[in-house]
Amino acid sequence: MRQTMNKTNHTTRMLLLLVAMLCASATFSQPFRVNRQQLSIEGGTFAHKAGVSDVNYLYIEDFTIGRGETKTVPVYLHSTVPIWMFQADVVLPDGLTITDASFSAVFNTLACASDFTFGSSEVSAGYRLLAYNTVKQRSLPVSNRLRVFDLTVQASSTLPVEPLTLWVRNFCFVNADNNEGLQGADKSCTVEVAPVLVTSVTLDKTAVELTVGKTTTLHATVLPSDATDKSLTWITSDAAVAQVSGSGVVTATGVGTTTITATARDGSGKKATCQVTVTPLLVTSVTVSPSSLELQVGATVALGVTVLPSNATNKTLAWTSSNSAVATVSSTGVVTARSVGTATIRATATDGSGKSGACQVTVKPILVSSITLDPVNAELPVGGTLAINATVVPSNAADQSLTWRSSNTTVATVSTTGVVTARSKGEATITATAADGGGATATCHITVKPVMVTSVTMAPTMEIEQGSTAQLKATVLPDNATDKTLGWLSSNPDVATVSSNGLVTARAVGTATVTATAQDGSGKSATCTVTVVAQSLAHLSAADLVITSEQIGQVIELPLTLTLPEGGNFTNIEMHFTFPEGLRPIADEDGWCGYGGDDIPRRGRTPVVSFTDNFDNADKWPCYDVVGANITKTAVTTNPCHVYTMLVTAEPGYDNGDREMMVYVKYTTYEDMSYQIGSWDYPLPLCNVRFFTGLIGDVTGNGKVDIDDVNALVNIILDFKTRDDYAGNANVNGDSRNRVDIDDVNALINIILAQ
Repeated sequence: MRQTMNKTNHTTRMLLLLVAMLCASATFSQPFRVNRQQLSIEGGTFAHKAGVSDVNYLYIEDFTIGRGETKTVPVYLHSTVPIWMFQADVVLPDGLTITDASFSAVFNTLACASDFTFGSSEVSAGYRLLAYNTVKQRSLPVSNRLRVFDLTVQASSTLPVEPLTLWVRNFCFVNADNNEGLQGADKSCTVEVAPVLVTSVTLDKTAVELTVGKTTTLHATVLPSDATDKSLTWITSDAAVAQVSGSGVVTATGVGTTTITATARDGSGKKATCQVTVTPLLVTSVTVSPSSLELQVGATVALGVTVLPSNATNKTLAWTSSNSAVATVSSTGVVTARSVGTATIRATATDGSGKSGACQVTVKPILVSSITLDPVNAELPVGGTLAINATVVPSNAADQSLTWRSSNTTVATVSTTGVVTARSKGEATITATAADGGGATATCHITVKPVMVTSVTMAPTMEIEQGSTAQLKATVLPDNATDKTLGWLSSNPDVATVSSNGLVTARAVGTATVTATAQDGSGKSATCTVTVVAQSLAHLSAADLVITSEQIGQVIELPLTLTLPEGGNFTNIEMHFTFPEGLRPIADEDGWCGYGGDDIPRRGRTPVVSFTDNFDNADKWPCYDVVGANITKTAVTTNPCHVYTMLVTAEPGYDNGDREMMVYVKYTTYEDMSYQIGSWDYPLPLCNVRFFTGLIGDVTGNGKVDIDDVNALVNIILDFKTRDDYAGNANVNGDSRNRVDIDDVNALINIILAQ
């Protein structure tokens, strides 16, 4: 539907100015026009009231018009107050024009009708001004359907047959009671365009002949060409002879004669007919399947047959055998094998077409028809065996031998006599097949389950010194368990760790439970309580490091202290170190990464130390850098002793936080004595490295150092007295192990005074 308000040539708009009586003292001797913006009239002005009055409007009722038709259309006034003047615009859709306008006959019967005069003039293209003048003080009465004037509407001959919309807009009026000018409501109506009926229907064929199953299309001509509804209904007088689709496609369904009728749907009653004659459809081919067949003596089989076309009128067949002593055939194509030999079975069409098809039948000796296995399902443990019993039917089959096959030989194998051996966990299908080629088979489903662990045992307790290792041994039963793998777990890795093969490493004094669990899902496990006691062996240590922003890139000395058992001394020690992120060894100007400690005898200025960064077993441990140091050919009796000083440096770009430096120490010896410290398999803790690159003295963390930081530092000391492990900017003086005490308060005050 087109609802147009187009102000171009597609829209015809007529300005209708309808005037009722004057109720004030003003009268007009000339035609007048209403100013919509001010609601004033030439010769007089009226109060303008803002807003829209929805209950006062001019309207046109829905109407129907045909193409090219001229029709009188009434215009009605709906008012709730007396009105003495009004105007409105009529907006027409494309294809409709107004050729005339006048007072309606009903309006002329009013008592006040003689008090108005009517004038009409062309304002501009598509617009017409209708002016009304009064000679007396009159007003139009209140009414919900006052027919005030009639329009003469003409429709275009090419008007589309579809609903259109006509609008009455911009209605404004003057209330006769108070001389107020108001805006009324817009109203629309629907214009229905009368359809163009069909005047004739003709078909391109009035008679046609078809064979059963064939089709033809009837083409219809509907006049006039601009008929509103040119659709047709198609019917057949005898659907058993021929059927017709909604588009005129005729399909022959049976022998006979029928009439096809095409009727216009628009109610005009126009129609056309075609007589259809259907003749029989003969068979064009007969195909017997299979084309050749092997049967055992006494067996029967129903042959398949295809007759074409599928809609042939008579598809009846006659069945014959070329050698009834070998094979016979029934009237429905069922073949029975009588004796060994060959015969041709033929099916011939009986409709006179002469078409036929054949099957070559070969009769052979009796084959095995079925095999039964016992059992058909079985479970075996890995290594178990099972003899499957097979029964062959019929018992008089010529060849009763079988072949055996496994679907998964990694799970289960089968011998030529049907003995199954379980190889591994899983499932396999054992198939027995008749060797006579008849295709008879039978299967047995084998499920092989693992031999589960029934028990895990090991020593219930173990005592080990810190830093040493010991091997736990577990016994898994039964001996033929499929999966004897164990999973090892320590309840407290900080005290003792355990490797995947049960090697325990004592890390710290305390107790841990080591559990060995079977991995085959049996849930079997054993535990050992490991007690780690303080080591009586040698111990290597270093003071913890605190890395501040001022130390980044600088050479830092890290003294190492060796502690031996009471009365011990040594002549040789070999050490390898792992460095945390952000810390690495660095060489001095002489190329040394370290030197012998104060307690190590020196030969002149050269320390008795060889230092290397090429440690053969470095790839065994997850570390950032590994270096080695060897001290040989010297005897030290000081205990503990400053054995070595390592040179390190901190790299920029790493986050604040704690990191651990580890050491691998192989051995230390003196004469015939050997003090075991560790092993190449597990590192020992050496020292903690704490990175803090913030603003020293900024205890509050607000980015500046002031009196608030002094208060915060004093509170820390009061809360904790002294703290040897306090990290961060509270350790203002940077003493060892991050000690926070009154010395840090003095250092902080000096920083503030120096600012």
